[in-house]
Amino acid sequence: MTGQFDLAHGRELYATKLKPILVGYKPLLELDERNEFYLRLLGDQHLLQPGKRLVDLGAGLSVFGLVCRTHGMEVTLVDDFGGGGGVEIRPGPQEIPLLEVFEKQFGLRIARQSLLEQPLSCPTPARTW
Repeated sequence: MTGQFDLAHGRELYATKLKPILVGYKPLLELDERNEFYLRLLGDQHLLQPGKRLVDLGAGLSVFGLVCRTHGMEVTLVDDFGGGGGVEIRPGPQEIPLLEVFEKQFGLRIARQSLLEQPLSCPTPARTW
């Protein structure tokens, strides 16, 4: 794949590599028009390919990062996974079994933190002056 998002190929990857694993978890994460829109944006910029990195801030539980991973990208999800943004808010931190699947079966990195309460830990660039 050259980075372009091929809708049929993306749907095939979802159907053959992701859905058989995801079907055991509720709610089922679907490849929908919103995800396909963002995947197309990455593909149009030739970013949807091995060797590229994606950091999804406020990722929530979505199939987006998984599809990017199936295209070979290194993916990090950053979220407290507590809800919001149209997702029911959960009281307090809870284990989400699907996140373990994201990490162990698909190789996504997960940063469980609230971006509103804690700054994202990023290396500071060296000053060159």
